[in-house]
Amino acid sequence: MLDITTTATIRPGLFRRTLKSFTRNLFVNKDECRLILNVDPVGDDVDPEEMYDVANSFFDHVLYNNSSNSNFAQACQFCWSKTDSEFVFHLEDDWTISRKINIKDMLSLMRNNNNMMSLRLPKLTLKNINKEDSKNKFIKHHKLSLNPTIFRGSFIRNVAKNMNITDNPEKQLRKAFKLPKDEIAGIYCGLGNGEYIKHHGREWQKKSNYKKIKGSNFINWEER
Repeated sequence: MLDITTTATIRPGLFRRTLKSFTRNLFVNKDECRLILNVDPVGDDVDPEEMYDVANSFFDHVLYNNSSNSNFAQACQFCWSKTDSEFVFHLEDDWTISRKINIKDMLSLMRNNNNMMSLRLPKLTLKNINKEDSKNKFIKHHKLSLNPTIFRGSFIRNVAKNMNITDNPEKQLRKAFKLPKDEIAGIYCGLGNGEYIKHHGREWQKKSNYKKIKGSNFINWEER
């Protein structure tokens, strides 16, 4: 069983697009997955239970938490602490995947490289991958990220146990849990050059009543 952790706000339309895309192109064996979903109480003016309904329409195994307060760090901590699988795929609610990827290929790379703590899909369009990286199917990197990412389960559960809920979780990953030189945070490039994923959060922000403070240590949304 692969645990998928999702931190979300109340955006059922956006969330449906995300899960439709990823179950079609990556999580094709949905019965082998469990979705752990935390929903913060901000977003569209609809019943928060619609988020559970969306999740349940794609996955048979769903662990759902309707949070009483909005806190991104607390949401990550909840989701990661509830995992028990060897590897954990972190997927926020506002991404789509651009082409089919064999999840078993990514998991094999994690198993065959014991020093790899995470393997993420590249946010930027890949161009001119060198021969060594192309052969290995991943680009060596040391910066942890919350783009759609596979984490080693033991690693991310340790993060959940020791992180705080007052600082942005991605900043904590890059500072408090910064990888030593002998460990890597790979970037998957097994399909060669091109686009792998798209982020749609900014599209929603432009139409919503909520915003992130530019340059802030983001953990909460603010109303405009």
